[in-house]
Amino acid sequence: MIQTFPIHAYEVDERGRLTALALCNYLQELAARHAVELGVGKWAMEKEGLVWVLAKLRVQVHRWPLWSEGEVEIETWPSVIERLLAYREFRIRDTEGAIIAEATSQWVLIDLERRRPVRVPEHVEALLAGTPERDVAGPSPRLRPLKAATKTRAFPVRRFDVDINGHVNNARFAGWVVESVPDDVWTGKSLRTLDIQFKAETFYPGTVASALQPSEEVGTFQHALRDEDGTVLVLAQTQWT
Repeated sequence: MIQTFPIHAYEVDERGRLTALALCNYLQELAARHAVELGVGKWAMEKEGLVWVLAKLRVQVHRWPLWSEGEVEIETWPSVIERLLAYREFRIRDTEGAIIAEATSQWVLIDLERRRPVRVPEHVEALLAGTPERDVAGPSPRLRPLKAATKTRAFPVRRFDVDINGHVNNARFAGWVVESVPDDVWTGKSLRTLDIQFKAETFYPGTVASALQPSEEVGTFQHALRDEDGTVLVLAQTQWT
């Protein structure tokens, strides 16, 4: 599936570049629309007592598009299914057709009653049969809990952070991860890779703490999001150049 997304003025940063939050929203929107088109979308799965949940996302950015460019084109396809995991790939192109970013995602089906992951049913797997090309954004690193956070920022959960599934949207988590980097990194560098693992859900009202720890590799940071009870919601890694 291919769809064009207009870049709105409210989706760019102070340098006029598309934000990571906006890009993650685009990816989520396209994945949801394609799942519906394939017959495995939200409403079809709810009839079976199931819901899709994003488990992992890796985004690799070669160049961030500008508001002045007007739009980006995103292509998505399901690649493979491995037991509990359904893989979906993305390619983002500018108006000249050049690939400016890629993303790889892993999804699981959750039993709505037990709130537990289940194996992808055979009939769903048949509908998702797609292109075997996978991991277009490259292999994801192993994400580990932080040993000692050097910076923590608290974000209140607002009503607008909650999505149609009743919990905080995964794109909002990604935004809180990226926004926690030091000011000199935010203003002087560009996000090149975002690896994020979603481990638990959280709800309104509440507060999410975004903790950060620099890695030995220059420009690389480890991240963790926790709720008010200390539950780890997200583990992540970002790389900036």
